[in-house]
Amino acid sequence: MMQFTQIPENHAPLGDRLLYHFEDPGTGGDHLFQLFDLDTDDTLAARRYSRCDKGDVDIAAILRPLVRFTPSVGATGFFEDAGRVSHVQARIDIAYSEERLFLPVMEERPGGTDAERLEGSAVAFGMRTTMPLCRLIAPDEAEEVTLFAGEPLTVEVTACGSDGQSSSRSYTSGQGGWQLFRLDMADFADAERVTLAAGELGSLTYTVAPSPHGSRRLAWRSAAGSVEHYTFPFETVVAKQTVKKRVYGASGRAVSRVTSERLVTLRSAFERREVMEALAEIISSPEVWLVCAGRYLPVDVVTSEVEINRNGTYDALEIAIRPTVNESML
Repeated sequence: MMQFTQIPENHAPLGDRLLYHFEDPGTGGDHLFQLFDLDTDDTLAARRYSRCDKGDVDIAAILRPLVRFTPSVGATGFFEDAGRVSHVQARIDIAYSEERLFLPVMEERPGGTDAERLEGSAVAFGMRTTMPLCRLIAPDEAEEVTLFAGEPLTVEVTACGSDGQSSSRSYTSGQGGWQLFRLDMADFADAERVTLAAGELGSLTYTVAPSPHGSRRLAWRSAAGSVEHYTFPFETVVAKQTVKKRVYGASGRAVSRVTSERLVTLRSAFERREVMEALAEIISSPEVWLVCAGRYLPVDVVTSEVEINRNGTYDALEIAIRPTVNESML
């Protein structure tokens, strides 16, 4: 009977290969490989192997397009976004593999040899972020924190006010693995400083300050598999770009087609290099959103190149964005 002799590691990132190997020496028959989504019971893929006694299949390319990030607003605490992970099971003939849970595309992986990686987790436990651990946040803003742990977590949020008094609230997740935590400053009115502590996974410190008038807040998918947030304090240019095309019909007459779109250029504050490195990911991120009036509105980033550092000095970053839907949201 055909059996799996190698399966991908549980919690492996989709940015790497996810290889299934199966064999049954001496059979030389036909075999059917199937991949199932355990959350929807859908068949994701099927491949038939003819006259063979072993085979390989890499499912990473199948799962990557299925990942969906849906950031949302809500109260402080743990929340779920099931589209960010893939929960699958593979089958070869009548032999089933173990259930596997695969994480979003990530560029970072722990060091060590391939053998060492097979003994541990494919993604290191910890706080998954590309932004610094000391940040600014406005009293009316929120952001999410991505955590990866083997067990349920307790996150403690401590808010300090202008009078020097502090108060703490604890939040406990229901399960281990990939966990999302939302911090909404509306739940901590009058706080001037907020600390979010996730035990051994680390902590974040927020300084609370109002955003400048006219600022724009963006969110984007990072290389760590998280959704990061940053408020651009300056909107420097709002432009309208028009493209005119002439189309000739069967009669030979020309018909003009005009398409227009608004481009908005945002500029960051003067930031240190670690912030600039994180912001530079925006131009290559597969998903970017404008956070506006409690909604996450998808946008395209038109900018293709940014300058991160010049002679070791603080610098600002500029990017141009445009809406992806036909509405005047900018």
